[in-house]
Amino acid sequence: MDASSVRGVTWASRRVPPGDEVVAVARRHWSGMVRPVVIAAGAVAGAVAAARASLPGAADLAVAAALVVALLRLGWCYVRWAQTPAVVTRSRLLLRRGLLRRPEVVELRDVRDVRMVQTRRQRALRAGDLEVDDQGGTVARIAGLAGPADLRRQLWRQVDRCRVPLVAGELERLDLLRRRGVISTDELVAEKTRLLRR
Repeated sequence: MDASSVRGVTWASRRVPPGDEVVAVARRHWSGMVRPVVIAAGAVAGAVAAARASLPGAADLAVAAALVVALLRLGWCYVRWAQTPAVVTRSRLLLRRGLLRRPEVVELRDVRDVRMVQTRRQRALRAGDLEVDDQGGTVARIAGLAGPADLRRQLWRQVDRCRVPLVAGELERLDLLRRRGVISTDELVAEKTRLLRR
C-alpha cells in the first residue's frame, strides 16, 4: 500500500523510500476525544443557560466569546487527535510528533524492543501505548492508540523481516573467518548464539 493512498498519512509519503511500502498505520483511540467533547458540551450548556437567563448585552458577548473559544479548543483537539501518529513501512517506523515538526524516522533494523503499556481502563477499551527502543537506547512512545497489540505484532513482524538478511550476512562472515583460521569453532558457536538471541 502506497503512503499517499492511505487516508491521513500524506505527511509520510515523502519519508517512504522508493520500493518500500506502508504495512500498518497507527490510529488514535476514540477515548482520547472524550474529555474535550465533555468540556465543549459543558461550555455550550453554560452558554445556553446564560443566554436563557437573558443577561444584559455585555454578558451575551462574553458568553458568545466563551462559546467560540470552547469550540475552537474542541476543533484543535480534534485536529491533533485525528492526525496519524505513526506509520510502519517494510523498513522504517515513521513517527509524527506534531503538526509542524518533521517526522522522526526509526530504522526497523535498529529496533531492540517494542513494549505495550496499558492501564486497566485502556485494556478494557482495547487502547494503549507502545514504547519502541532502538540501538541508541532512545524510547519512542506512541500514546493513545487503538489496537496497540495489532500494531505491536505488525511492527515485530517487520523488525524480524529486516533483521534476517543482516544476521545471515553476519553468519556467513563468521564462517569465512573460521575457515581462514581467524576464529575457532567454539568462538563461531558463541557468536552464532549471540546473534540468534538478538
